[in-house]
Amino acid sequence: MHQLALGMNMHVWHQTVMQAFSNSLAAQRRAAIGARKCLYWLAKNDIPHTTKYVSLIQLASNLGCTYFDSLHRGGNATYSSKRIIQEFLHDKLRPPS
Repeated sequence: MHQLALGMNMHVWHQTVMQAFSNSLAAQRRAAIGARKCLYWLAKNDIPHTTKYVSLIQLASNLGCTYFDSLHRGGNATYSSKRIIQEFLHDKLRPPS
C-alpha cells in the first residue's frame, strides 16, 4: 500500500512539474512574440531599432504589459541586447504571428 501511495504522489508531482514547465514555455513564447512585434513596429516606422527597442519594451512594461517579464531568463538571457535584435532582424523581419 505504501509503495502505491508513493507511486501516486510521484505521478501527481510529475504532472505538476510538467504543467508548470509548459506554462513557463508558453509565457516565454508570448513574450518573445511580443518583443518581435515591438521590433517590427520600430523597423516599419523607421525608428532606430537598436537604440529604441529596450526603451519600448520598458515602456510597455511600465504601462502594465506583464508578459514581457518572461523575457528575462536568468541573469544572462534578457532578450534586450543589440545582438538579439540583430538575430531577430536576420531571421527575416516580417510581422510575427
